[in-house]
Amino acid sequence: MSKYQQVPKLTNPSRDADAVAALFKNAGFDVIDSERDLGIADLRRAIRRFSETSRDADIAVVYYAGHGIEVDGTNYLIPADAKLTSDFDIEDETISLDRILKALESAKRLKLVILDACRDNPFSTTMKRSVASRSIGRGLAKIEPAMSDTLVAFAAKAGAVASDGDGENSPFATALVKYITEPGLDLRLAFGRVRDDVLKNTSNRQEPFVYGSLGGETMALVPAASKPVDAEAQARVDYELAAQVGTKQAWDSFLRGHATGYYSNLARAQNDKLTSAQQTRAKADDARRDAEAQAEQKAVELRRQLEEQSVRQTAEVKQKLSEQAKKDLEAARRQLAEQAKKELDDARRQVEIAQRQAEAARQQVEDTKRQAIADAQRQVEQAKVAAKADEARRDAEEQAAQKAVELRRQLEEQSVRQTAEVKQKLSEQAKKDFEDARRQLAEQAKKELDDARLQVEIAQRQADAARRQVEDTKRQAIADAQRQAEEAKVAAKTDEARRDAEEQAAQKTVELRRQLEEQSLRQTAEVKQKLSEQAKKDLEDARRQLAEQAKKELDDARRQVEIAQQQADAARQQVEDTKRQAIADAQRQVEEAKVAARADAEKVASLDPSQAIQPPPAPAAHMDQADIIRLLQAHLKRVGCDAAEATGTWDDGSRKALDLFNKNAQTAFDVKLASLDALDAVRSKPDRVCPLVCGKGQRADGDRCVQIGCAGGFFLNSSGACEKRQEPAPKARTAAKDPAPRRSAPSGGGKCFAFNGKSYCE
Repeated sequence: MSKYQQVPKLTNPSRDADAVAALFKNAGFDVIDSERDLGIADLRRAIRRFSETSRDADIAVVYYAGHGIEVDGTNYLIPADAKLTSDFDIEDETISLDRILKALESAKRLKLVILDACRDNPFSTTMKRSVASRSIGRGLAKIEPAMSDTLVAFAAKAGAVASDGDGENSPFATALVKYITEPGLDLRLAFGRVRDDVLKNTSNRQEPFVYGSLGGETMALVPAASKPVDAEAQARVDYELAAQVGTKQAWDSFLRGHATGYYSNLARAQNDKLTSAQQTRAKADDARRDAEAQAEQKAVELRRQLEEQSVRQTAEVKQKLSEQAKKDLEAARRQLAEQAKKELDDARRQVEIAQRQAEAARQQVEDTKRQAIADAQRQVEQAKVAAKADEARRDAEEQAAQKAVELRRQLEEQSVRQTAEVKQKLSEQAKKDFEDARRQLAEQAKKELDDARLQVEIAQRQADAARRQVEDTKRQAIADAQRQAEEAKVAAKTDEARRDAEEQAAQKTVELRRQLEEQSLRQTAEVKQKLSEQAKKDLEDARRQLAEQAKKELDDARRQVEIAQQQADAARQQVEDTKRQAIADAQRQVEEAKVAARADAEKVASLDPSQAIQPPPAPAAHMDQADIIRLLQAHLKRVGCDAAEATGTWDDGSRKALDLFNKNAQTAFDVKLASLDALDAVRSKPDRVCPLVCGKGQRADGDRCVQIGCAGGFFLNSSGACEKRQEPAPKARTAAKDPAPRRSAPSGGGKCFAFNGKSYCE
């Protein structure tokens, strides 16, 4: 449709229709009906006539070029005399696409509709809308044909506008003429090429689209030309199949079906080639087996010699390292013994100084006591001389007695203060000296422990690297031997090939000897390192023993300081006989506090770095099960999961410790046995894993347990918490008042006083 009566004319549709009609005529179609610029009545008659003509045809094709319109999802073709003043006129003045498809119903193999009608619709601007909600779209709407073997091709996909083009034909018609009647080309591929060509020529602005579906067979508008028959085609196919199998039986089967011809000669050559290869392979296998047997014998003998050499070298290195370790151990023992002796001498000198100070304090108390008694006696004598009567004498004696009592009380208080100051000074000085000594030993032991751990880690890494290198060398040697055997298998065809295989086996033996020598050297180095680690362990054990001995001697010095303190307390006891019981109670309480403090100090010292478990030496390539158990027990104790010593026996306590580690470290090792995986996992933990469990009356402070102390008026209950002490109920008082209250005194004079909740009288 080019010459529209109500809208501007279109240039290309008439030329596009002529090009497509000529295309179908050249393609050999039986009936070609080409109509142009039809009105609505003529268009209906033409469709009815084409429906009758295409009845029972194999292929029926309708090509339409012109204007089309989409209303409420239905596509319509616009004839040349359409006015379309209102959307109500669409059904009367246009032809729906469904009517076109219905006219093709009787076609048997293919029903094809090609619409180059997606141009911009000029009627939409002048058309009145009778229903406001009625939709008039841009281009044509998507369609899903209900009939099978039906294709509907749009010049542009649904909702898009097709270009009319600037050339002789539209881009869509040009691509159709180029591809759609190519002999043997399936329509789906042809429309795919049309799509690509239109996209390329329109700079991707227009994309043709095809709706509907076809069956699985090739559907081409023009059948493919028949090919000439090749007499050797079947023989070539059979030859390719036999070549894929590649066996003598396959070639024999081919020759039975094709006795003569070019491919038969090729098959016989392949058969002869396989026979020769089998004979060569048999000879090569015999030569390889002989060479492998000789190489195996030489390798066994060489391995035995190298093992004997390795054993001798290991024994010599072990003896040398053992002697060097003994020398280092003796030197370390002498050094630690001298240091401990020096510290012990310093502690003894401090004890002697404390004893001299306590003796001076006791002497001062005695002098003060004698002076006070002399002053009291002098005053009593003066009172006796001055007394003129018995009553005056009694008054004077009573006054003298009161003064003597007051003076004695003042002297007692002064003596108590001086004794307490001396005791505190001695106790603080001794504690300070002891803490300094213990801190120095702990720091030194920690430093040595860190150095040892660093050396152990370095040794472990070196051992792991050496093991990996040995494994890599073994794998490389095996791979080289296999590759050489394969090369010998291929190359060995005659006696000369057998001699080549023997030479290669000899070279392999030399290479194996070199590798075993290198392995022996590495194993010797590992043994040296292991013995060096054992010597370091013995040295650390000796240092630990000397540290424990020094600590024991320092404890003895501390006990001597305590004895000096007790002597100072004895000096205070001699001030007054009547206070002996009170001072004894006070000393008993002080001693109980010291015992508790000493217990706390010992518990704290149990986690001292000098007593920490030393890490075990790096394991050798093959570890005994007892060594694995001992190392795992030691590391379980280090991370706080096992309090027992490493015995080398996997008992119930060890299984419980590993189970506790699994719960706190989120692991799942088998607790029934000690494995290397469990050892590596526990060893990798640098800090405590299992929580610290303290005894009754103690609390956790970091990595140690300390005694719980309660403030005044509180006591430690059975659950380990501080509880306030109950105040005694006040006694009832009477309203009567003693006009002259006096302190009762024993007969014969004297006084009473209270100490620590008890009353004493003299």
